[in-house]
Amino acid sequence: TDDEHTDEIAAWLAVLGPDDEMWVSHLSVDGYEALRDAWSDRRFRLRLGTTLWHGDKSGLHLGADVVAVRDASAGERAGYRQLVVPADGRLVMVGAGTAHGVHPLPDGRSPFHFDRRRLDLLEPPHMHTSMVFVPAGFSAPGLADRVDVQRPLIDTIVDEVVWR
Repeated sequence: TDDEHTDEIAAWLAVLGPDDEMWVSHLSVDGYEALRDAWSDRRFRLRLGTTLWHGDKSGLHLGADVVAVRDASAGERAGYRQLVVPADGRLVMVGAGTAHGVHPLPDGRSPFHFDRRRLDLLEPPHMHTSMVFVPAGFSAPGLADRVDVQRPLIDTIVDEVVWR
């Protein structure tokens, strides 16, 4: 919270010299203004990226292209690790991988979504692609479709920015 960050900043102000400029982050605009008002004799610089990375992301969308799709049968093996396909369905190769900063979420779930449903990873993402499995009966993306990607923007490397 702003209060927690302001408390941490206040602790540092006691250590730093009165003429030292201090860079601060993880504060809202209101939190930054309150900080400046409380210590008007000090010089603060706000890292602007904080609002971009932690603020309102409703104007941003992170997505990835589907680069290949194929039918798969239960029990067959697929992927670099030759893992067993759990049921009949479709294997979807997504054009995003570890080189883009794409990894499973901390709890192991897939970062990919399509048609408002999380897509299951068949195996962990590779350098430039990720393989997801869509069971038969569920909506699967087609070749050249885009899937949504749930990743922190701070460590994601995008190939293309599309302005709409």
